[in-house]
Amino acid sequence: MAETTTDTGRIRAFGDTAVLLATIIIIIIIIIIIIIIIIIIIIIIIIIIIIIIIIIINS
Repeated sequence: MAETTTDTGRIRAFGDTAVLLATIIIIIIIIIIIIIIIIIIIIIIIIIIIIIIIIIINS
């Protein structure tokens, strides 16, 4: 009886770690995507500002 409980406990623990790892990986991927989006937005804003400055200087 004790052996079966340790076996199920081991399986349950492994399942929990797998779920935890999956969750952590998903969170990391989401964070990376958000960072990439923010960087793209910043680059676009910088390009727009540079274009505006060039237009102001030329006019």
